[in-house]
Amino acid sequence: MDELKIKLRNDFAKTFEKYDINIGKDTIRKGRDSVDYWLIEIIPKKEGIYVFKHIFQYIDNKNGSFDYIVHVAQKGATRFINTHLKPNYMGYDCWVGDTMVIPIMISKYSINHSFSTHTDYSFNSSDNKDEIRFSHTDFQKDWNVMNDISEFEFLGISRYILIHRMPNSCTVSYNVFFKAKKPGNFTLIINKLKIPVKIASKLESIKTFPFTTHGRSWDSAVDSQKNVLYWLETAILREGDLLQINFLSFDETTDHPKDVKKEIKITKSEFKLSKKGYDFWLFKK
Repeated sequence: MDELKIKLRNDFAKTFEKYDINIGKDTIRKGRDSVDYWLIEIIPKKEGIYVFKHIFQYIDNKNGSFDYIVHVAQKGATRFINTHLKPNYMGYDCWVGDTMVIPIMISKYSINHSFSTHTDYSFNSSDNKDEIRFSHTDFQKDWNVMNDISEFEFLGISRYILIHRMPNSCTVSYNVFFKAKKPGNFTLIINKLKIPVKIASKLESIKTFPFTTHGRSWDSAVDSQKNVLYWLETAILREGDLLQINFLSFDETTDHPKDVKKEIKITKSEFKLSKKGYDFWLFKK
């Protein structure tokens, strides 16, 4: 395993030597699926979009690849975190100088590992206009809100309706929006919903995973693609970042709308790491 780790690091450094990044620590850890992963840290030195492609073969002769897309903002940019999606981050993954952890799968079923700067995934750098998208939110004014969290500024609550193909059917979602005000580690409680939160100071560097990961497998007959989620249950923010949380969602028919008790209680408890996500790769030795 040590020989593989050395080879992966050397190949990774050579493939991405023209990128404006520093390469940090690397280690081999098991995931939630009991598969081995090589975790390599990269620290961007310049804003932009970075592509890290991992290519390999399965022992049944199928080919596989994972594309990790890292969106890097200049220091001081606002990040928008949405806990309804996994991973948590929409738009910018990190600032220049932050640490991104790239999880490279090295299971016993995969061989012939290599890396590339090429991707078939299309993206637009304008997708990162987080503050513009956030400012267009239409907040509802008729909620009774009790907010006991000094680390967050409560911004408002919005409703989103997704129309189904079935006539008169839809999904209704309510989201609460915050702005991080000061550092702290705690479990955010919204009514009965619990979310681990870590807020760093404005000048502090953070460590997290890329938001966008695309997986692909192919052979002579079949080509399939999917999004891969090495998700975080913890919302990792910095002072000034924006947080959106889906705290209520249900299906209804348009002719029989459900009554919603428009009360929200926002409290906190001691920080406790989730057992569902891949947070332990970041926070546990």
